[in-house]
Amino acid sequence: MGWYERQRQGLGERLLADFESTLAALRQQPTLGGPPPGASHVDGGLHVLLRVFPYSMIFVELEDEYRIVGLYHGRRIPAEWLRRVREWTNK
Repeated sequence: MGWYERQRQGLGERLLADFESTLAALRQQPTLGGPPPGASHVDGGLHVLLRVFPYSMIFVELEDEYRIVGLYHGRRIPAEWLRRVREWTNK
């Protein structure tokens, strides 16, 4: 958020609002998520795109909850979030 806020005042707040609205939509309909680019259902991770900013919210479905693994820029190499997903899902 800090980088966006330094670019233009209020932009960091817009990122936070985008994240929160995406999270609210995900809570209402967890099936919105699909495998992130470069992954498959076997990897266990799911993602949903933010509506305004070029980020994916990566999450895993656990036994009784969904756990957010991270928020990743669309140009980022998937190795980092894939490592995190595997930590949570033991795959």
